[in-house]
Amino acid sequence: STIFVACDQFNLHTFVYSQVEVGGSGVRCLGDVELGLQWELRIDPSPSPLQHGQIAVLVVDGTVTCQQASGGLSQQRLKSHDMSSNAHVADAVERQKGCMLQALALNRFPLAFKIGLALNV
Repeated sequence: STIFVACDQFNLHTFVYSQVEVGGSGVRCLGDVELGLQWELRIDPSPSPLQHGQIAVLVVDGTVTCQQASGGLSQQRLKSHDMSSNAHVADAVERQKGCMLQALALNRFPLAFKIGLALNV
């Protein structure tokens, strides 16, 4: 699978392209991830906000390098790749479940499998 980002003036939208899926290849927009009642992966598209006056230049492993209006460079983490977004969850098991769902959404199946084994899901 391939991760790519599209941007507009205000947001960075993260997509994952999978060559092999049920029914053929496909593209899905990433965002908030949860498991449905039938254990299906549900993703609510949610962009990463782009700070005013910045232009995305480069994306490497979920970190976006942006050019500021002054010509300087800054970095920000995409919401889809930010494992620390689960840090606010007090329960360690729930935090690990969030990390596992995030790994599944990014098609990082070996990592999701390891977390699932640790959770004994």
